[in-house]
Amino acid sequence: MTRAVHGLRRLAALPMATAALAAPAPSSAQAADRAAAVIREINAQRAANGLGPVRRERSLAALARAHSAHMVARRHFSHGDFEARIRHSSWARRHTAWSAAETLAWGTGRRGTPAGIVAAWMQSPPHRQIVLDPRFRVVGVGQVRGVPVSGAHGPHGRTYTADFGS
Repeated sequence: MTRAVHGLRRLAALPMATAALAAPAPSSAQAADRAAAVIREINAQRAANGLGPVRRERSLAALARAHSAHMVARRHFSHGDFEARIRHSSWARRHTAWSAAETLAWGTGRRGTPAGIVAAWMQSPPHRQIVLDPRFRVVGVGQVRGVPVSGAHGPHGRTYTADFGS
């Protein structure tokens, strides 16, 4: 969906969940490596579609990681108040005009890998639209251990948030 709110152009895709076999939990360094790998996968998709890369933006990454952690802790998979989170972020305060969008996903096993997550986003038209939006120049990816649902998946999956900005 797309809508303008006080100078903010919001594109928030529907949340996405994927599941497969369980995998071991990553350390902090592994989580950062996975976030960087998601950005590489996003940039590969953008290059394949004739677009320039997005670069990692530290404050958006912190925001994205906090949102992933919040979803896992609360067992609630949702964008929540994405507009307010972005609007009050240090990233937004440094810009007078900007656009932002967010994609979410969680998965286990191969579907919880950076390649699996980005592949799932690319198969979903609203997520694909965000990944391939030429306005976006920066992204922050946050990944945490665990999934935002109860049940058999338990803590063995990973939850991802990608916050894109122009």
